[in-house]
Amino acid sequence: MTLILTYDVSDRLVEIDMSDSIDVFWRGISLVGRPLGEVLSDLANEGFHPDEFELESLRFSALGLSLYTPAPEELEEDVKHVILDPIH
Repeated sequence: MTLILTYDVSDRLVEIDMSDSIDVFWRGISLVGRPLGEVLSDLANEGFHPDEFELESLRFSALGLSLYTPAPEELEEDVKHVILDPIH
């Protein structure tokens, strides 16, 4: 299991990174270890769409989370990490 906690200079928790070696769910939707296209479809069915795209992640600001995959343009590629914004 990999869990990475990131703190700012004031020692406030600013990011929680969970790898695909642990089960991460949101409203019953498994977010890691599944093809990105399936996860995006499930989240879209709940009314959520990514609003920021970075090199290897898709951000859902309304949910306070990002999905990381090495190739976000490849919908068959599994989601490898979920990054949570604990301040959200």
